[in-house]
Amino acid sequence: MRIPSLLTLSTLLAPILALLAAKVAPGGGDPAIDPAPPTEAVASLLYRQEQERIFLGANDAKANAQLAAARAVTEFQTTWAGKPRAVKVARGSRTWKKGEAHPVTGATLPGDFTARYDEVVVTEEGREVARAAPRPEGMPFNAVSQIAPSVEGVWIVSEGKGGEGRGLALWRWSGENPAFVHYAGKRWLPSDAVTGLSPVTFTEPRRFLTANGRKFETVTLTHEDLLVGTEAGAARLTLRQGTLAGKDPVFEERVKKRHWRARRIFGRDSAVVASSGLGNPEDYGTNRMGDSDNDGLWTAMYCAAQCYRYTALSRLVESLQKSRPEWEKGAPADLAAFDEYARARAAERDDALASARVSFNGVAALNEVTGVPGYPARSWWPANDRGGRGHTGPFDHVTNKKWKEVPGEGILWKGDTSSDETDGHYYIFGVYYNHVGRGAQSTADDRTRPVKYARAMTDHLMKNDWYLVDEEGLVTHWGIFSPRTVNEHKFHPEAEKWNGAGRRPYIDVWLEKHPWWVETGLKSASTLGYLRTTAHLARAEGDVAGADRYEAEYQRLVRDHGYARNTVRQKVVSPRSEVNFSDTELHYVAMHALMMYADPAAPEYRWLVAGMQRLFDISRSDKTPLWNFIYAAANRLPRGEGAKFDLPGALETLRAVPLDCRGWKVHNEGRWDLPLAASPDRHNDPQARRAVDPRERSMMKYNGNPYETGGGGDGRGEDDGSFWLLSYWMGRAHGYVD
Repeated sequence: MRIPSLLTLSTLLAPILALLAAKVAPGGGDPAIDPAPPTEAVASLLYRQEQERIFLGANDAKANAQLAAARAVTEFQTTWAGKPRAVKVARGSRTWKKGEAHPVTGATLPGDFTARYDEVVVTEEGREVARAAPRPEGMPFNAVSQIAPSVEGVWIVSEGKGGEGRGLALWRWSGENPAFVHYAGKRWLPSDAVTGLSPVTFTEPRRFLTANGRKFETVTLTHEDLLVGTEAGAARLTLRQGTLAGKDPVFEERVKKRHWRARRIFGRDSAVVASSGLGNPEDYGTNRMGDSDNDGLWTAMYCAAQCYRYTALSRLVESLQKSRPEWEKGAPADLAAFDEYARARAAERDDALASARVSFNGVAALNEVTGVPGYPARSWWPANDRGGRGHTGPFDHVTNKKWKEVPGEGILWKGDTSSDETDGHYYIFGVYYNHVGRGAQSTADDRTRPVKYARAMTDHLMKNDWYLVDEEGLVTHWGIFSPRTVNEHKFHPEAEKWNGAGRRPYIDVWLEKHPWWVETGLKSASTLGYLRTTAHLARAEGDVAGADRYEAEYQRLVRDHGYARNTVRQKVVSPRSEVNFSDTELHYVAMHALMMYADPAAPEYRWLVAGMQRLFDISRSDKTPLWNFIYAAANRLPRGEGAKFDLPGALETLRAVPLDCRGWKVHNEGRWDLPLAASPDRHNDPQARRAVDPRERSMMKYNGNPYETGGGGDGRGEDDGSFWLLSYWMGRAHGYVD
């Protein structure tokens, strides 16, 4: 099966459509296009999303003819807001003197340094109105061979052959925040040595239901089809105008096709969302699923996305039902179109509910397969399938990871469960109960099961002095939440007894090597979050005595061990070897429970607020949507107070995450507009001073380093994209995303 392109036939016929655009009418008997611009309510949702590319090869005759006809230009005339403007390349060079800082690396120059430093200048009646250097550092590359008009600004081609080529860039020079988007690497191009480009614009009529649900509005969207010639052949890209809601189905389809490991376990249809690999990165038919150490966490996040999706769509369907009487007063054709729209949204709501239930069953199975109440597995895998990653190896005495078979179920389960997993489990217990368990279509199972698993895990941890203990009685590698270790950095009291029995648990080795002070803030927040979640669920189900028991343990840890005060020590910023963005994700998951279920009148609440604020202040520049939405929801901030968090940055990232989630190699180290930070990251790799645009960095979940300048691979690994779904639907459910 070859990879289907997201480009439609209309895209491939772009030159013809460009001529006919003004005469095209919407399909399905819609009225002619209204030439008036869309209303502000609809226009505010629109942006341009890069579609997955097509590589045409070096011998595509039509592509080569189109490129040959496109004259390489370094200046052209355009019209913006009704006024003629001239765009041209300003040739020049700059010299930095000995002792000055290098413009990219920041290193002190041992001698004079001169480089060609072209800039693209826009003038109106001889007066400069824009210059392609929105940041002081300049453009992504320092020499330009061609420019071309774009719907949003100017396309800029780098000068250079072979290894010297730097791809191309789009300079969005309109608006308040001009910026570059740099297109390079195999995510976009066969080669970064670009030989020419030929952009064509075309239009597409679309109907949108207005924000108030009172009418359909036909909007003419403007797209851009870009043919790029490179030394390795041509590529066709398209920037298609649309909405975030239109992006969602691409991510949903990917999960179900290539990342949905489904099986019937303990009588329930269950699935985990897991990693996937491609034998051939250009052929999705070569996909092969695998497992990871954190299948529970990633499945919990996908399940949470479906819970939020269910809530958001339930509200939308309810709103549509209330507005239907108004549509009955109008034209029958409009009512029929409205009913079709409402049925489609109801079907999406039902799909969200079904997906939430099956993925929750996948998490539930992890809690049952071990046979130890409260001790979940990392992952499960079909016992008759020996082709997956990592599940057939012998017992590993270093990490304590091993696979065991569940009698009668035909599955294996992986042990040595970590705090990443327990954080994910508690997170979904609360989210699932609050959104599905309290939904209009909920069942008794939807309410009782998350409570059951949360209580079992909390009881297990409390019984074992806040250590996660496996089926052999050994403490797992990362399942450590006890004050004895978190605050005092001491061994588990049973360590010597285990050693005497000939079993060397990992914890005593780990404690000798790991600086446990860096875990104090995170482990304290996680532990209090577990207790808050369990007490919240027990109380919601009417078990006041049980809730009080968990509340008493919460207060003991706060009063006697300073766990609330410890939360202010979250997010280590020094030394750099301990700056871990994966922990940032766990911090936010823990603080979500603490802040959403906390009592603002409690004395320790001030510590939680301080810990949450410090965490957000440090990570705000990441522009991560999930961090912003958790912070805003925890502080009960309405959308109108988006300045108190970074709503524009969150929306920018949601728009910029590529539809293509394959792990392509990227090289940003030499970009002039992306100077390096003074120190490398924890792996001693270079990182940038600002967060790298998701279109330009390697594919990563939100637990990756957004300042990373390199990374990625040959495209064989594909992320499921649940990180995008979770942040998008959480934003929708809380009203931060339209």
